Amino acid sequence: RQLYAGAIETLETLRGRGYALGLVTNRVFSGPGYQQELELHGLDGLFDVMAVSCELGYMKPHPKIFEHALDAVGVAPEEAVMVGDSLRADVGGARALGMITVWRRLPDIDEELGGEEPHYVVDELHEIPQLPCFSSNGSG
Repeated sequence: RQLYAGAIETLETLRGRGYALGLVTNRVFSGPGYQQELELHGLDGLFDVMAVSCELGYMKPHPKIFEHALDAVGVAPEEAVMVGDSLRADVGGARALGMITVWRRLPDIDEELGGEEPHYVVDELHEIPQLPCFSSNGSG
């Protein structure tokens, strides 16, 4: 699977501003192959916490996978921002906990806004650091 354009740069920008970064993902496997995939894409070392569904026994939108990540970095839901490309799994799950949500709209997937109303919608990842929720250093 390819990374979205601007993924590394966006993560590095947010890390440079002092934000803790977490990866919350629905994966059916982890282990050495998964770590190699992260390294291949240049993602290794960028995250303070990784909440992987196959390791935790919960998949997004279940609140426990988000709570695991929040607890690991010591951040309350209302202080956290979830960026994701799935309205149901990412936006719905995170918003139910009180997190700020950013939906990365995909051009080739027709997903309609329904009950999972994100706080922000972006078409490209490079838009994320300019959002109001990231306007202060490390506290959004």
